Amino acid sequence: MKRIFIILAVILAMAVCAVFLIPFGEIQDHVVFYYAQTDFSYGVPDGVIGTEFREVNGRSDDLPYLLALYLEGPLNASLTSPFPSKKAQILELSLTDQLIKIQLSDLDTTMTDSRFSLACACLSKTCLGLTDAQAVEITSGSRSVKMDRNNLLLFDESVSVELPHQEETK
Repeated sequence: MKRIFIILAVILAMAVCAVFLIPFGEIQDHVVFYYAQTDFSYGVPDGVIGTEFREVNGRSDDLPYLLALYLEGPLNASLTSPFPSKKAQILELSLTDQLIKIQLSDLDTTMTDSRFSLACACLSKTCLGLTDAQAVEITSGSRSVKMDRNNLLLFDESVSVELPHQEETK
């Protein structure tokens, strides 16, 4: 009898915790966003682009919402948005089975080509992680970039190869 009472008490405690600690009907979903590192470190896998996990409460399938949240920038101080704050806006978004097309506001005058490429890599990696699409095409002003799962290289192992040690000569 004592065992049954203990089991019922544990079940009741778990039910009370579930009701009061997790809001009713709220689903806790997490997604991964990719941002530029604040301080680049070369020769390591996460030296230029880092990850941030975000809680999206049941909206993990809402790509327009997720991309708007992404453009607000990271919460982690070691990461930075690769896009200029408040200037990057999604003007058009389309998703087919294999391709995501994103038209951004014109960033030609506010971003160098290399910074634009980095920003597109971060956004593409984020989009490919959020969907089953195979490629992302991003257009902004006169620039257009298409990245897919096969050509998006996030770590160049050739950079981390050590050079042979040279002896000092007298």
